[in-house]
Amino acid sequence: MLGVIILKLSNERLVNSVGVLSKLTNLELPIKLSYAFSKNITKIDTELKAYNLERAKLLDKYGEKDNEGNLKQNEKGEVNILDIENFNKEIAELLQCESEIDIHLIDLESINTDIKITPGELMIIDYMFK
Repeated sequence: MLGVIILKLSNERLVNSVGVLSKLTNLELPIKLSYAFSKNITKIDTELKAYNLERAKLLDKYGEKDNEGNLKQNEKGEVNILDIENFNKEIAELLQCESEIDIHLIDLESINTDIKITPGELMIIDYMFK
């Protein structure tokens, strides 16, 4: 670990990071590396709570509702959006919002364990590495 740096990251970047980070949490890693990822995941999760709250408001605003006013969902659990153009516009704005987050930097050269991660996955979380 190289310490902490404050980074401005968009909601889009954070949302995209979740899948890769959850994959890493299931790997057996050296304790310092595991700790750094764990700290970063905790901070990202905190930021994403606000994003998910606002996203839920947009789903409620633009989603089709039943007679009781509840969002209708299809068999996949997806909400039918009635005004897709405005919904997409507002979601895009939400995804562009940035947050300042303390990120624990990780020195790739100091990782002496075999981690199976694709180049695409590495690109998604490259902001965590020196």
